[in-house]
Amino acid sequence: MEELVVPDTSTWTTANRLLLTGATGMLGVHLLAQALDDHSDLEVVCLVRASDATAAHKRLADLYRWHFPDSAIGASDFERRVRAVPADLTRPRLGLDRAWGGLPDSCDRVVHAAADVRHVAAREEVFAANTAGTERVLELCSRMSVPDLCHVSTIGVAGHSADGVARTLDEHALDVGQTPSEAYSESKMAAERAVARFNTDTGGACVMRVGTVAPHSVSGRFQRNINEHFFSRYLRAVLRLGIATDWPDRGFRLIPADTMARAILALSGQQAARGRTFHLQSPHRLSHGELVRRVNDLGYGIRLVAPEDFADRVMAIGERTGLDEEVGRLLPMIDRGASTPVTLRHEWTDAWLARLGLSHPRPTAAWIAAFVRHGVDVGYFPAPHTDH
Repeated sequence: MEELVVPDTSTWTTANRLLLTGATGMLGVHLLAQALDDHSDLEVVCLVRASDATAAHKRLADLYRWHFPDSAIGASDFERRVRAVPADLTRPRLGLDRAWGGLPDSCDRVVHAAADVRHVAAREEVFAANTAGTERVLELCSRMSVPDLCHVSTIGVAGHSADGVARTLDEHALDVGQTPSEAYSESKMAAERAVARFNTDTGGACVMRVGTVAPHSVSGRFQRNINEHFFSRYLRAVLRLGIATDWPDRGFRLIPADTMARAILALSGQQAARGRTFHLQSPHRLSHGELVRRVNDLGYGIRLVAPEDFADRVMAIGERTGLDEEVGRLLPMIDRGASTPVTLRHEWTDAWLARLGLSHPRPTAAWIAAFVRHGVDVGYFPAPHTDH
């Protein structure tokens, strides 16, 4: 294992303006909030997919207020410190036109968190955003006087071992003979190779491979398009069907979005982080059984059945109730096919975080309850049968 570096004074203390992509995503909006809260003098330029500057600002401001209704950053302060610029990862020069020329000189650093995160999508669309889009961001960064980029990737680059050979991916490697699980992870691997070439030629970039982004650690608020996240869809299906199982070798490793944002900014603010890759993965596994027990404590009545009986019971309930959509959401988990996962190591990153006074929280009953309440409030989860 590479020797750990003693944490230095955060370089964020001298930053004046951040260029942030992906600010309208679940992680991105929390990166924006964390940057604004932590650094009162920092200005943030956000690249937003929109028709013009007015639409870009409205989209971003509305989303920020939805996620953080009690934020200390008032409307006038947000207006003063945040600039939304219409852009498109898939267009030449990011669709910035005249703004392309001035951004490299006016921004101290870049956090690239934008991505097409769909796991089922046309390959060319995903590569256009995730690989070609990253290459365009790198082109912009190469024109900065002192390039400083934090590239947000995914632990999904670990893929799987198609030939059954045991493989391990740590923070100091990318290609270990793994097979990408889908076009999304393949496109992110290609993007990381582009970042590696950038570091060889220019230098100044770090990579954050992030795990599963989860609801806010306190409020339980999740992404506005809650139906587009697998964890929300899974829990909705279980709540509506009233049945689940506890696979002994499976579980969820969830990191609240605000916790992940804090870790990304803290790590990328270390001068020694340049040229390095980090794995933001929770060491705490939430089992399917524990999740069901926590949810049942809120007044639900989900039945846990044996794994070998689960498929037949789910199909029977689906036929009886007509909840075909919910059954369809569970089928991929029932029939996942045979593959050997690549072991992901993250102890080195965990040690870095510990030296910075940070760690990943355990999924508590209070946090799960806050998320369920949020899902009920927005009309996505059914209400419990009894009040707790």
